[in-house]
Amino acid sequence: MEKQSILLTMAMMTVTGAMLFFLARPLMAFFTPSVPVIEKGAQVLRLIATSEPIYGLMIAAEGIYYGLGRTKTTFVVSAVGSWGIRILSTILLLRLGNPTLLHIWICMFCDNAFRAIALALPLVCKKDIKFFEERQKQS
Repeated sequence: MEKQSILLTMAMMTVTGAMLFFLARPLMAFFTPSVPVIEKGAQVLRLIATSEPIYGLMIAAEGIYYGLGRTKTTFVVSAVGSWGIRILSTILLLRLGNPTLLHIWICMFCDNAFRAIALALPLVCKKDIKFFEERQKQS
């Protein structure tokens, strides 16, 4: 069941991500007539669009962990991702030079990718599903 949930979520996020990717310029043009803003915004929207399937994997895996009662796992992974990847890399970028909005979103993309891998890998290896099955037997 968990594989179906993950695959369905990733498929939906891939479709919406593709729509966002190809409609980035018209979406930005809806909000502003400024061509430079449209171009910069479309660039960021395309990066966000490519991260949608990864984000879907992360959200589905988090939900599975919550269902398993493993909230500490999601807390630790989220804390490491937020503070160790997203915030630390953003601070480093700020100290090293003049980052753009795209650079900051890349930091967020890396955080989401880390969380997705860290949460999905044990599920794929069936380690945490065995934990759930053992817990059900005890009840």
